Amino acid sequence: MHTIDLEFFPFNEVTLDDAIARYGVYVLWKPAASRCPSYIGEGKLLGRLGEHVATHGDNVDGYFAPIDGAPGKSKHDGHVAEAMLIFTATWVGRPPRHNRNAGRLERVRSLGHRLGVLRVNVRNRDPFQPPWSTVSQLAKTRTIRVDFRALDREEDAWLIQPWHQTRAPAGA
Repeated sequence: MHTIDLEFFPFNEVTLDDAIARYGVYVLWKPAASRCPSYIGEGKLLGRLGEHVATHGDNVDGYFAPIDGAPGKSKHDGHVAEAMLIFTATWVGRPPRHNRNAGRLERVRSLGHRLGVLRVNVRNRDPFQPPWSTVSQLAKTRTIRVDFRALDREEDAWLIQPWHQTRAPAGA
């Protein structure tokens, strides 16, 4: 089993040091967005935000979840977490509006087939709710769990709790 812990913080709670130096996963919300995030990505927040301003404008809000670990491991975990978040957002009816692809699902598959079960724990804030929402604060951890052993048996494998959805992704 491989577990990635994500504690999402609203942008106004992220320190400049963390925004510059730490690698992580982020979720952008445009002011007009009320149901679906604008973009889900991975990287060092400040650099990536600079790249997104041209596409999304400079009036975006969102969340950042730093990923701890050695640089290579945190980047790999960032790719896996980003893909799992994009898939989950789509499955629960909140697909990011401006992601052109589903992230690096090949990393999810590779790691999953090697280790059997992947799990992403989401804490503090619900990245699928706008930062200004009164329901964005999480009272308990939400978990995205993929059991590749079940996929090999063609059973339901994606368990998204407590979003209460279970399914095996098409083509997985």
